[in-house]
Amino acid sequence: VEVGHPNGAYYKAYVIGMDEGGVDDKYDQDFFPPTKIPFSENRLRLPPESIDLKKLSPGDQCEVLSKAKEDEPLGWWPAIAKMFKGDFFVVDYKVSAQGASYSDIVSSD
Repeated sequence: VEVGHPNGAYYKAYVIGMDEGGVDDKYDQDFFPPTKIPFSENRLRLPPESIDLKKLSPGDQCEVLSKAKEDEPLGWWPAIAKMFKGDFFVVDYKVSAQGASYSDIVSSD
């Protein structure tokens, strides 16, 4: 599964238990401590299906598997596709509730 964080990213995790209080999860590579997520928070999801990148157009919402910082784990970050050139994409990440964003160049890998 993937677990949503307040920073907007979804990180890979494993379900290790479940009871009436919620879902117990353990993060990939133990980067975050194990947590119990109440059902009411609805922050769990299955990994997204792969999409045909040829169908992506400038302005489309997408998710990019990347790191916010070098020492952090990979996570799926919400972004908007801006431009394409060969196997590279320019995307804008939304980084705050006030609408601040930053652009990055990512490969199609």
